[in-house]
Amino acid sequence: TEGVRKLLRLTGYKGSLYYYGMKDSNACTVQRVALTEFIGNELCLKGKAKLKFIGKTTFVPKKGGFDHNIFAIKFPSSDYVEEALQQISEAPLFPNFFGHQRFGVRRPLNHEIALNQLKKGTLLGKKRGTEVLLAESLQSFIFNRCLSNLLKLGKFEEKMGLMLGYGYEKALERPEISEEHFACSLNEAEKLDVLNHIKRGRFLKYQLRPLFIQNPLLRAFRSREKVIALARMPPGSYASIIINEVFKDNEEWIYRKCSWKPLCLEKF
Repeated sequence: TEGVRKLLRLTGYKGSLYYYGMKDSNACTVQRVALTEFIGNELCLKGKAKLKFIGKTTFVPKKGGFDHNIFAIKFPSSDYVEEALQQISEAPLFPNFFGHQRFGVRRPLNHEIALNQLKKGTLLGKKRGTEVLLAESLQSFIFNRCLSNLLKLGKFEEKMGLMLGYGYEKALERPEISEEHFACSLNEAEKLDVLNHIKRGRFLKYQLRPLFIQNPLLRAFRSREKVIALARMPPGSYASIIINEVFKDNEEWIYRKCSWKPLCLEKF
C-alpha cells in the first residue's frame, strides 16, 4: 500500500485513494484499490510496486471491509517444517495474535513509543496516520499479553477479547466478551501506568477482536525446494502467526528479508 502511495505522489496525483488495509512490506501482495482520477493503464515504482488499471467501479473499498485474505507462505523444504504444518492443520482453533508487523523489529518498538507518548500526553494529538498506528500497536501488545495468559491457563474460548480503549466499560455489556481477557487487559494497563490516561479518552476507542479463529491453514505441499502453505485469514489476522507456530521461539525469521524479482520495468 505504501508503494502505491509513493507511486501516486511521483505522478502528481491529486485525487483520493481507497483501499481495504495496509499490507506487509516484506511480502508480495495484491490488492484492489480505487482512485478518483485516471492516471494510466500501468505504472511501475522501481520494480517493487505496480499499479494496473482493471476497470471503472462505483464501489469504494474501506478498511476492514472484506471477507478474508489468502496467503501463500514459502518455507524452506524440510521434514521438520512439514511435520510442524501437519500438527498445525489438526488444531481446530488458532490463537488470533497480532503479528510482529504491528510492533516493528527494531527498538524502540512501536508500542514502546506509544506508551511513552501516552504518559506524556502527546499521543493522538491528531487522530490519524502514524499516531493511530502507534496507538493500535499498544492495544495489540496488551491484547497479545492477555491472550498468552489464557493459553497458559488452557482456556480456548470462542469469545471476543478486548482491544483496550476509552469507553471499555461498555464492553462488559456484550455477551460475547471474555471476562478473563477483559480483566487481564485492565490489569496490564494498570501495570503499565496508562489505564487512567485511557479512561480520560486520550486514546483510541475500545474494540472487540476474536480471541481464536477457525484453523486458517488450507493445505501445504512441496514445490521445488520449498514447502508452500496456503492460508485463508479473516480481516485483521496475520499469516505470521502460522510462521511463528512453525519456528516457535526462534525469532530469526522476523528479520529475514524475502528474496524478490522485479514486478515490472522501472518507470519511476
